[in-house]
Amino acid sequence: MTLDNPPLTYSEEGKRKGILYDYVKKILSDLNLSAQIKIKPWKRALSEVEHGQADIIYNAAKNPKREKYLIYTQEVLYNEEYVLFMKVNTQKSYSSSMLSTLKLATQLGYHYGGELQSYLDRKHFAGRKEVKNIATMINLLNKGRVDAFIADKHPALFYLSKMKINDIEMVAEANLPLKYFQSPTYLAVSKKSKLVDLPQKIDQALKKLKNDNYLNKIIHQYTGR
Repeated sequence: MTLDNPPLTYSEEGKRKGILYDYVKKILSDLNLSAQIKIKPWKRALSEVEHGQADIIYNAAKNPKREKYLIYTQEVLYNEEYVLFMKVNTQKSYSSSMLSTLKLATQLGYHYGGELQSYLDRKHFAGRKEVKNIATMINLLNKGRVDAFIADKHPALFYLSKMKINDIEMVAEANLPLKYFQSPTYLAVSKKSKLVDLPQKIDQALKKLKNDNYLNKIIHQYTGR
């Protein structure tokens, strides 16, 4: 089980694909296992693994509630990285105090963490629009209705490429993408599954693929980065 989240896992022209879809299929293939991967709303996906109606869920963050019914891998599957995006010609040398001057777009229901979440909670900025998806944030920035938006790096880069927008980039500091917050996600097995020993085997397969830099190769295929 997983959720619809381009370019991590999604459907296009009736075909399942995505960075994590391809990655998980490779992990299972290396273990001589096959799987039917279903994309469902996140709460429903969690419910099905909790009640033993599905064996595995992926792209799942850890929290105490989920650990009551899931056995997580030790190895991280994917790190979500939330970064700031702006028009290329408006980017300035970044400092965290700059947020107070910006009108921001953020994604509804997301917890961004760290100093950034503190700014958002205290409304320490010029304005904020909360919207449902990344495509809407991009359109707001293009129309000048916001100065910047904050999003998970790879999905944002995917949408910018798909929408053929070249003048919006990550705000950089010292020529590196500025990461406000990283949230690791994992593969996890239902405690009601017969596959309760699988996480240890997945960890071994993940370590090998990480040594081969396999995930970054898939990311490049989908984002060109």
